[in-house]
Amino acid sequence: MKVNFDRLSEELLSAGMSKVRVREMVKQIKQDMLDWPEIYDNREKCEWALERGFIPGHTMLFGDDFNEQTYQNYYADYDYFMAHPLNNHFAIWINDKLTLKYMLNVPELAKYMPEYYLYIENDGHYTYLMDAPASIKRDSDFLYNLLVEKKHLAMKPNHGAGGAGFVGLKYEDGQIYRNSQVISREEFENLKPLLNGYIVTEFIEQSEEMNKVYRETDCALRIILYKKVRDGKESEPEYDCLLAYARFGTDKNDAVSNNDQGGLAVQMDWNSGTYKGGFRGLAKFWGQEATKGFSKHPNTGVELDGKKIPNWDIVKNGLLDICNYLSSLDFFGMDVIVTEDGFKICEINSAPSTGRGQYLYGKCCLDNEDARRFVESKKRPYTKSFIECFKAAIEEY
Repeated sequence: MKVNFDRLSEELLSAGMSKVRVREMVKQIKQDMLDWPEIYDNREKCEWALERGFIPGHTMLFGDDFNEQTYQNYYADYDYFMAHPLNNHFAIWINDKLTLKYMLNVPELAKYMPEYYLYIENDGHYTYLMDAPASIKRDSDFLYNLLVEKKHLAMKPNHGAGGAGFVGLKYEDGQIYRNSQVISREEFENLKPLLNGYIVTEFIEQSEEMNKVYRETDCALRIILYKKVRDGKESEPEYDCLLAYARFGTDKNDAVSNNDQGGLAVQMDWNSGTYKGGFRGLAKFWGQEATKGFSKHPNTGVELDGKKIPNWDIVKNGLLDICNYLSSLDFFGMDVIVTEDGFKICEINSAPSTGRGQYLYGKCCLDNEDARRFVESKKRPYTKSFIECFKAAIEEY
């Protein structure tokens, strides 16, 4: 099958999808066609998925339990992308990492955020943040001296997702490490001009229990929470989990555990904090056999099924406190690192992935009434169906 992606983008825009979501959906479709060419060569299967609003390869990920009788229990890709912005104008509160830090920099919630030391402006100027040590001189050696004092720093684009651009710096025994690789002081200085638009924060150290699974990169929990549809306008808001999974690093990762960079996911139960099943990955890294999952971590041999996440009660209650504080938001894609005595928030996303996310979660996410009511409440009108948009962009079957 040959698809004109420019035409597809135009069709999705004209159907009512926002430009940002069009770019993301087209990106996912391009990767899907590489991962699952066989479904695009099967016209019947491909059109069956498109008619129901799903990116075709995602239906392969969901396995044999995904069929005509069950597909409505899954959040269709087209409905999800069309629903944005799910948080409307309040999304600005969490759309970048620095704004999120200021939003949660209140006594009862500040403990859930890492220390923020520095923002490097787009023109290279330094903005010193609330946790920057006063003892370190504000000069051209500030970043180096900060690393020497703190020993471990995290640097990441203020705007960004999927772990793209992350740099972990470590100072140990007089040597500088960038993402576990030794670099010279000269290489460190050459790195600095590449960090415009970056924030520099505390490096979050995960708990020893998480290290036992894989210690080279931190495990980041992805927990998507939503505000339940209220029966009365004056009712207190309540929140529930749409999907949740733990993302562990592997030898295929560099510095982050994101699945888009080779990590593996394990389903979590929101209520109990226990792991369910094995490790799942994306086909572009692990092949299609990864859709069935690995019972053990492929590098460490650790099994997690039935075990409980450390500090789960602290994590769950803390996330609900954050939801209640940011209660004008309806949808939270929480990225969480479990520490030895609690947890820290890496970021909160307004548009976390639910398509592949449902696969990584290991089950459908609309299998309860509250979740279905929320999705129905967020549906937006559109002028064309997914299959109409897609067919208009096909140049050759």
